[in-house]
This record gives sequence, C-alpha cells and structure tokens, in this order.
Amino acid sequence: MNVPIDFLKECFSYNAFSGQILWNERPKSHFSNDTYWRMWNTSHAWKIAGSPMTNGYLMVQIRHGGIKTGILAHRIAWAITHGHWPDWLDHANGNRQDNRITNLRKATSAQNAWNTLRNGGKHPAGVAMPKRSRKFIARITVNGTCTHIGSFDTAYEAHAAYVKARNEIHKEFSVERRSN
Repeated sequence: MNVPIDFLKECFSYNAFSGQILWNERPKSHFSNDTYWRMWNTSHAWKIAGSPMTNGYLMVQIRHGGIKTGILAHRIAWAITHGHWPDWLDHANGNRQDNRITNLRKATSAQNAWNTLRNGGKHPAGVAMPKRSRKFIARITVNGTCTHIGSFDTAYEAHAAYVKARNEIHKEFSVERRSN
C-alpha cells in the first residue's frame, strides 16, 4: 500500500463502534494552494468518506503525492486501528459495508472466499448431478483439490453433507458460523 498510515490519520477519523470513516479537516500541506484547501474542507470535512461499489464494498478515493487512488474502507479502518496494512481481511458477518473493527478479521484469500454466499446455480453449493447419474454428489474443494464427499438420493442430503464438511474444514470462516 503506497499511502502511509500517518497520512490516513491526518485525513480520516474512524469510529470503531459504528464502523464509519469521516473526512477530517485536512491540513494545507495536502493541497497545492489555499483555494483548493478551502474548497475541499468546505465540501468534505466531517462528512462520511466512501461510496458503495457494485460488489458491496465501500471505496474511498484519496489523492496522495499527486496520485489519486481508491482504498477499500475496511482496509483504512484496519490500518488506522492496528497501524499496519493487512494482506487480507474478512467481514465476519458477511456484510461488506459493516466496517466495525469487531467485524473485521485477518484472513487468507481462501478464508475470505469461504465466507461468501453462492449466488445462483442449478444445485445448492457443493452439489452436482452428473448427466449419466441418478444420484446427487457432494464435493468440496480445499486448496485447489476437489474431494468427493458422497452420493445421495436428494440434493438436500448432498448439500447437508457438504455443509457438514465445510463447517469442519472452514471452521469460523464458514458461512453458517457468521457473527451478527
């Protein structure tokens, strides 16, 4: 991350209980002239920072060193609170706009993916029915390896077996174990 955390602390106030990030009144040193400084602070200071993206995350646009960059709000919250940039973060309750520090946790890329809901599909997550079969199969992929869980008469039974395996493997990052 190219934006120093001290610079973020000059730009933002973070409320760990609500998860909101507010723009601070920024110092003159952040701007090329007094006119831009006054205009910016008049329109942005003490207002909520960030806009929702189509994927549900909040994105904050900031200019540092003459370069405009977008930073995900939950990464700003973590950096301000803990003093370092995380590699990966996960929203424990699955709500991508809930940036309370108690809802953010360090995760690997895989763990972060485990805590997402599957949208669409012909069958529930972890379930398939091969064309030449009259059975539903349950399978799970872990670290790139697909493991067969079993064959079942119904999609419901196959999905239940998948959920049981997922909870055992994914532990606290499993969708069913989200905190609210």
